[in-house]
Amino acid sequence: MPSRPAGTHHRVLHGKRGKQGSITAIPRRIHAFVSRLAKDTTTNDLTAWLNNVGIASAKCSIVVPKNGRVFQTSAFHVSCDVTDADKFYDESNWPQSSELRDWVFYKRTNMSNDNSL
Repeated sequence: MPSRPAGTHHRVLHGKRGKQGSITAIPRRIHAFVSRLAKDTTTNDLTAWLNNVGIASAKCSIVVPKNGRVFQTSAFHVSCDVTDADKFYDESNWPQSSELRDWVFYKRTNMSNDNSL
């Protein structure tokens, strides 16, 4: 494979052809960090809220604080199908004063020299 010139970004293509035999693509999901919800909010509460505003594909999981930290509010990792993007990013579909930010995925790095995994 030829190398790219320094400083250029990789190219991402999105398929357009319909299903061919047994090959089927899985659509991406939108991921967000949702915070500033009441401390007693559960994943079921938030999922029900989103279903109620028409985002039936929502999946929620609570964010657990690391290193012994304690949050004063609840925070969640929320995702949905890209087909629900308009509803997902509509501020009127979220509780007042809650905050939604795009979820950031980091590439995991192996911090140790242990290759036993």
